[in-house]
Amino acid sequence: MGNGKQGWVAAIIGVVLLLIGLWVLGANELAAAAWRHGLARFGGDVLMLGTHAAPAADQSGKTVLVTGEPEIVDAPGDRDFRVYADTPLLVRKVAMFQWHEVRVGGVVSYQQDWIDHPVDSSHFDQPQGHANAQSFPFTSQRFDAPAVRLDGYRLAPAIVRALPGLPEPITPDFNQLPANLQASFRIRGGMLTTSANSGSPQLGDLRVSWLARPIETVTVVARVDGTSLVPASGRHPGFRVQLGARSLTDIFASLPLPPGSVWAWRVLALVLAWLGAWLVLRLWLSARIAVPLALATGVTLLALLAGIVWLTASVMAAVLAWVVAALAVLAGGQCWRRRRA
Repeated sequence: MGNGKQGWVAAIIGVVLLLIGLWVLGANELAAAAWRHGLARFGGDVLMLGTHAAPAADQSGKTVLVTGEPEIVDAPGDRDFRVYADTPLLVRKVAMFQWHEVRVGGVVSYQQDWIDHPVDSSHFDQPQGHANAQSFPFTSQRFDAPAVRLDGYRLAPAIVRALPGLPEPITPDFNQLPANLQASFRIRGGMLTTSANSGSPQLGDLRVSWLARPIETVTVVARVDGTSLVPASGRHPGFRVQLGARSLTDIFASLPLPPGSVWAWRVLALVLAWLGAWLVLRLWLSARIAVPLALATGVTLLALLAGIVWLTASVMAAVLAWVVAALAVLAGGQCWRRRRA
C-alpha cells in the first residue's frame, strides 16, 4: 500500500497513465473501425495477396487484391486475316475512302476521306456524283483473349475486357493472309490497303489496321471463385483494375488510411492502463490484490471504450468487446472477494 505525499503523487501519475492508455486505444480503434467501415462499402475485407499469388481453398468467395503481369494462355486472333497477337485485346479497324458532306453555315460541300463506318450518301443534299458503297466487306471488330491468367488465377472475361493500357499498332504478316486477300491488299505503313498508291487513294478503297493492348503489370481487386477471379455479385462493376502495382487506397480513393500495428497499440494501451490503475489502487490495497485488480480494471475500461467505438462499424465486434469487459468485471469481483476473505 502507498501512503503519504509520494503515494498521492503516484496515484496522480497513475490517473494520467490510465487516461493516456484510453486515448491510445481510442485513437487506434477509431482508425481500425473507420478502415473496416470503408471496406464494407466495397464488399468487406480484402485479402492483400500482392504478387506471385496462388489460389487456395480458404480463399473461395473472398475478395482479394492481386498484382502481376497477365499471362496470355489462349491468344486472340482475327481469323479472317489470320492475324494473331499475344495480347489481352486485339482490335481490327476498318476504314473506307468515302464521300462525306460538310456544312458550314448554309453552304454544303463534299469531300473524300477515310471513314470507319459506311456513309449513307442517299441522304446527301446532292447524292448524284457522290455515291458511296452501301456496306463494308469487312467491319471493325475486337477480339478478347479467351484465356488470361494473373499469377495463379484465371481472369473472368469481364476483367479481361477491363485490363488497362493504350493499344499499340501491330503490323500483320502478309504471308499469312489468305490467297484471295493477298491479291486484293498490300501493306503500306504497317496496315493493309487496297490502294495502288497510298498517297492517292480512290473512292471505295479499304484500309485495315490492327491494335494490340500491351501486357503490363496490373492490380486487380475481385472475388475468388475456385481458381478464377470474377466480379463480385451485387456490386457494380464488382471488381477494380488499375495499371501498375497499386495499394488498396490507390484503387479506392475514398478509403481512409489503413491502421498500422493495431495489436501493438492495443498491447501498449493495456500496459498503460494496467500500470495506471495499479498506481491508483496501491494507495489502499496490497500488491497481491492491486496487481490483478488493476489488470481487471484496465481491461474493463479499455473494452468498454472499444465497444463504443466499434458500435457503428461492427455490432459483432462491439458486443465481443463488451463481453470481454463483463468477464473482466467478474474477474475483478473475484479478486475483491479474495481480499475480504
